[in-house]
Amino acid sequence: MAANETALWLAVIERAFSDAVGEAGDAAFNSVEARRWIMTRNDDFDLVCQLAGIEPHAVRVTLAKRIETLPAAIEGAVRTA
Repeated sequence: MAANETALWLAVIERAFSDAVGEAGDAAFNSVEARRWIMTRNDDFDLVCQLAGIEPHAVRVTLAKRIETLPAAIEGAVRTA
């Protein structure tokens, strides 16, 4: 796979990660959907990770750790969406 294709899939994961932790500035609904897509084992996410050249489990572990560090106000907004 070409480097630019790998970079594209990595950007998809980076955006989902940003959405999941509320860094993208979008509605909390996007955070919930992004977390669901990343944290729930599914073939789509696994394929995107494969195309990006990264391990799905590593992304999930990193996201779980990042969520633990979120301020309560942000985390509460995501839970109630």
